[in-house]
Amino acid sequence: MLIDIQHSSERTKGGILNLAHNYPLMASHGGVQDGQRVSENILSAKQLSHIYSPPDRFLAGGLVGLGVQSSHELVKQIGIVGGGGDRERLTDSEREIRLQTRGIALGTDFNGFDWHAAPRFGRYAYYHEDTPADRSNRQRSGRIGAKVNYASYPESSNPWASTKPTCAPACTSWSSRTAEHRPINPSQVTQGSRVTRTFDINYDGLAHYGLIPDFLQEISVLGTSSEQMGAVFRSSEALIQMWEETCFLAYQKRDRPRSLGMGCGPASENQ
Repeated sequence: MLIDIQHSSERTKGGILNLAHNYPLMASHGGVQDGQRVSENILSAKQLSHIYSPPDRFLAGGLVGLGVQSSHELVKQIGIVGGGGDRERLTDSEREIRLQTRGIALGTDFNGFDWHAAPRFGRYAYYHEDTPADRSNRQRSGRIGAKVNYASYPESSNPWASTKPTCAPACTSWSSRTAEHRPINPSQVTQGSRVTRTFDINYDGLAHYGLIPDFLQEISVLGTSSEQMGAVFRSSEALIQMWEETCFLAYQKRDRPRSLGMGCGPASENQ
């Protein structure tokens, strides 16, 4: 059984961690406290450490999924989970070990009512962590980052491609540049041979599941290193390893249920 501690209260989280001991756990779609954000819905440094390094275990244990409400914030959160952040003093070798052993998942929560990363360009450009004045200054100073580079598409197929954001005060010096990575093909809706709608993460944000590859490119453009991206891509394997470990531990119990073989396979595969 995979145990997800997401949405637990602080007291409940502490109880689960104590009871689980070295059993692998996950926190599927939250974040990590960074000194500015403190909430029961995101993990403390102690909880994060327990999930990835349970007591009496040599290898990495569980898995954390980070929310995708903001591409800028996600880049910062990946840095904290993968490298310790500014508040945790680690040597270069310790950071490298973390990046090579931890999987970092995307906790999209698409089936919930939460928002997802907003566009950084165009009419509906928005930055969740700022006030209106801060957003205007961010746009003027170029701190929004470069655009994700797309293969050319009919501009008329995206209603926001030629628009500029609404700023308070007005963006008098708005400018944008395109990242230098290889162009990616956009997600498109076609009718016959005609493209009726092109989804561009620069102008649409993380609008649907089909834009996950574009979103990964966006966080790379915004500063996620190749080593950190490796930890993100490793998350699927980390989840499989969690499942294998829980099956192994379940088969160590004498009173294991008959149904265990349906989810974990025969005992001979879990020795």
